[in-house]
Amino acid sequence: MDQRIWTQGVIPTKLDAWIWAGDMAYLDNPTVLCDDASGEGGENEHKQVSGSPQCHCEPSWLASMPHSCMAGQVQHAASRWEAYLGNPDYKLFLEDMCPGAMAKGEFPPVGPLCPRPILGTYDDHDFGWNNGNHREPDKQAFKSMFLDAIGEDPRSPRRGDLRGAWGSHTLRIPSSGGVEVEVFLLDERWDRDNLPCWTRRKACEAALEDSSSSASYRAWCAEFLHNGTEFGVTGRGSCCDKDERLWFKWCNAQRAAKAVNAEYEHPLFREACDVVHFGWGTRMLWLSDDGEVLTDKPPPPSSQLEQSDIEQSGGASSFSRYTEDEQQGSPHCEVLGRQQRAWLRGALEASTAPLKLLVSGSVLLGNPVSQGPFDSFCSGDDLDCYAAAQAELMHLAAVATKGCVLVLTGDYHWSDIKVLTPGNNAATYRVGMGEMENSGEQQFPESGLVQVMASGLTTSTSPNVSCAEFLARGYTTDPLGLREGFAPSSGSGGSSSSSSSSSGGSNGGGGEGEGPAAEANARTGQEPEAASEGGAWQGVLAGATSAEEARACSALVGGSFATVEAEVSHGALRKVHIRLRDKHGHARYTKTIDAGSCRPL
Repeated sequence: MDQRIWTQGVIPTKLDAWIWAGDMAYLDNPTVLCDDASGEGGENEHKQVSGSPQCHCEPSWLASMPHSCMAGQVQHAASRWEAYLGNPDYKLFLEDMCPGAMAKGEFPPVGPLCPRPILGTYDDHDFGWNNGNHREPDKQAFKSMFLDAIGEDPRSPRRGDLRGAWGSHTLRIPSSGGVEVEVFLLDERWDRDNLPCWTRRKACEAALEDSSSSASYRAWCAEFLHNGTEFGVTGRGSCCDKDERLWFKWCNAQRAAKAVNAEYEHPLFREACDVVHFGWGTRMLWLSDDGEVLTDKPPPPSSQLEQSDIEQSGGASSFSRYTEDEQQGSPHCEVLGRQQRAWLRGALEASTAPLKLLVSGSVLLGNPVSQGPFDSFCSGDDLDCYAAAQAELMHLAAVATKGCVLVLTGDYHWSDIKVLTPGNNAATYRVGMGEMENSGEQQFPESGLVQVMASGLTTSTSPNVSCAEFLARGYTTDPLGLREGFAPSSGSGGSSSSSSSSSGGSNGGGGEGEGPAAEANARTGQEPEAASEGGAWQGVLAGATSAEEARACSALVGGSFATVEAEVSHGALRKVHIRLRDKHGHARYTKTIDAGSCRPL
C-alpha cells in the first residue's frame, strides 16, 4: 500500500511525539479483493478471488460478509500486522522518531522510550473486530499484538492480564521549556458492553421481517434481539438494555418525582443517575424486572427482596434477569469498565500537567441526529450510543479536570474540530447534560469541551467528493453547530482562527495503516499558510461559502493527521494550537485555545 504520507507529510512536520488513536491496522479485513457488488474488499493491490473464505462465511454476531469474515482470527491478524509494519515508508517514520533503534535490532522500537515517543491505543479494527466489544474471543492476544506493534515497553502495566490497554504517559518536550503534556490512553473495547438495544431495535425488527435484508445483517439482528449466547436466558438478545431501563426510564422517573416533591430523593439516585457523584459507576446496582425497585443488595436470580423493599414497590419484585457475570459489571451500558474508571478519575485528579490529551478510539462527540434507516441517534459505534458512559467522559474532560484538556479521536475517515461550549449547544446535546448542569460544580470552562478528530492516513480513507456532497451525507451533518470553521448557513457552526503550528492526529479507514493517530508537538512561531495545491483539492472546495470555509472543508474531507502545539512563555503554557493537516503536512485549518480560558490548575 502507498503510504507516502509518512515521508511527504509526517516526517517533514518535525514532530516531538506521535499518538495513535486507533484503527492503526484493519486486522479483520480480507487480504483479497472480495467480489461483492460494490467492488470493495481488501487493499487494491490484492487480487480479486471469487469464493474466498475470507469473503464468504457463515454469518454470526462476530463474522459478517463480505469484509469481516476474518474478525477475531488471530493468525490472520498477525499476518496483517506483519504486512503493515513492514511498509518501507512507515519504517522511515520509525527511524526518524527513534534514530538507530532498528539498526540495533529493535523492531518495532520501544515507542515510549524513543527520543520522540510513539504512543497509542486501539479502536475496533486493530482490536480485531469491527465495532468490537468485550466479547472478542481472544482479546488478550489482540491487545498484546497492538502493544507489540507500537513498541510498548515489555514491562508496561498496560500488558497485564485481566485488564485493558489503558494507561498514561507524560511528555516533557524540550522545546516547550520543560512544560508537561500528559497523555491519557483509553481502552474503550476491553470492557465495552454490547450495543444498547434502543439503538437498533426498530431497524432489526424491520430487517427480520424483510426477507430481502442481507443474511449477515439478519443473523446479527437475530442474535442482537433474541438469541444472545452471552446470557443463557431464553428469548433474550445480546444487546445491552441497562441504559434504557435505568438511565433513561428509572432516572427520569425519579427526576419527575423530585419535581413534584423537592424533598424526595431516592437514596441511590445520585449514584445511579448523576455522573458528577463520586460513586457513579463504581459498583453494581440492581433494578427489578419491572423497573420499579433499585437496590445495592445483590439478589440471586429469581429471589425476592426484603419485606420493606416489597412493600415500597407495592408487591414482589423479581430480579431473574441478572446472571452471575452481570453481577460483576456495571449498572449502565459500559465502555470504560469499573477498574479503568477508578484509574482515570484518580489520574486526572492527580495530574498537574497544564495540557492533557485524552485519547479516545471512539468518537465522543458524534452526530446526535436520526441516522437514516436505523431510526437511531447514533452511528452504531460512537459514544452517542452509550449515553451514560458518554456523559461521564464529557464531565471528566470538560469539568472535573484542571488545565487545558483536548479529546483526540479518529474513526470517521475525515477530520474536524468540534467544540461543546457553555450553555447553548451544551444544553441541547442529547446525553442528559441537564442533570449535570444542576450540580453546583458543573460549570464548563470558557474554552468548552474540544474534540479533535483526524482520520485518513491513506488514500482509501479520504473521500473524493465535493464539500457540498460531503456535508449532505446524513452522518456528516452537524445540526448542533459544534464543528469549527463553517458558517451557520452551511449547516455547521463555529468560528475560525489562525495561529502557529501544533501537533496531534489520527487516521481511520478500510485498510492497513489507516487508523487514528495523533501527535504532540511543542514548537513556537508562525507557520506560513499552505499554498493551494489545485488538482484533487479543487473538487473538495466546491460548495464552500468563503475562502476560510474552503480551507476548513479541504481538511474536513481530505485531512490526514492533526498536530497539537503547546506555546510556552516564561515556563508557562500560554496557548494551544490545533492544526488539521493534509497528506503533505500543510495546515488546512487551525484553532487556537488561550490557556487562560481553561480551568485553572
